[in-house]
Amino acid sequence: MEAIIIYPGDESDLNIFLELAKKLKLKSKTLSAEAIEELCLINAINEGRKTQFVSKESIISKLNK
Repeated sequence: MEAIIIYPGDESDLNIFLELAKKLKLKSKTLSAEAIEELCLINAINEGRKTQFVSKESIISKLNK
């Protein structure tokens, strides 16, 4: 399933979109700015996680060389 994200200009625009979704019998959900930020952070962390975790001892031994 795919989804779209619409950033309304203000509360009245948001309500228009929510009413439209309701009339079209579509599922809709509002997210706070904080929730959107957290989702973006989670996505960035997952994108950056390309390698396995490295132990603290391994890092220290490489730094001491």
